[in-house]
Amino acid sequence: MQDRIYLLDYSELREAVDAQMLMQQALEKLDAQRRQKAMRARDSSARASCVGAGLLLQKAVAEQNLSSAFFRYFKVRDLIASLEHPRDLHLVFGPNGKPEFADRAFRFSLSHSGDYALCAVSDHPVGADIERIRTRNMRAGERYFAASERKRLAACATEEERQDLFHCLWTRKEAFGKMLGVGVLAVLDRDPSVENELKWLEFPIPEGYAACVCQCSETARFLQKQE
Repeated sequence: MQDRIYLLDYSELREAVDAQMLMQQALEKLDAQRRQKAMRARDSSARASCVGAGLLLQKAVAEQNLSSAFFRYFKVRDLIASLEHPRDLHLVFGPNGKPEFADRAFRFSLSHSGDYALCAVSDHPVGADIERIRTRNMRAGERYFAASERKRLAACATEEERQDLFHCLWTRKEAFGKMLGVGVLAVLDRDPSVENELKWLEFPIPEGYAACVCQCSETARFLQKQE
């Protein structure tokens, strides 16, 4: 399987006039485990994000035999219409909660924020993250960053530029940590942009968001660097 990226705008599941009907149709396209997880969601926003991510994973599995690499953007109605029946997804979880297929060869990574869900799939370890850019106090988090990242943040000419760069650096860390299966806290002091073995996959990012996907042939050497 070639590297693939899927992006979904799931805002219709919350905001459309027929959102309730769309949600029911979407739930019917999910595997039982994801459907149960969505129904346990604390509110409509959490349910929409869970369902959106589940729809993209169903699409990735449905297209697992395609040989080309691509990026695809979906709206909810179109994605629902393109899925025939829910496929069983047998997942196993690593020591830090990273999900993988128990019975399929390819890897995947899911992320969601705001109105969007992101799914990346690959034959190799892969990590994906998307974040809505919001003004926030970044000083506390920055002190844990690598020196090279702090230097870049300090050189920003405006606060808006600083906010954008912070979110860009953060999504890289999230994607890197997810690819390794260790989470972002384990890689806060590492600058993924200097890791030569990483492959950063480019794709159109929605305005007002930061997102990235990273992939590598193996993760062992990255984990060894942490020891």
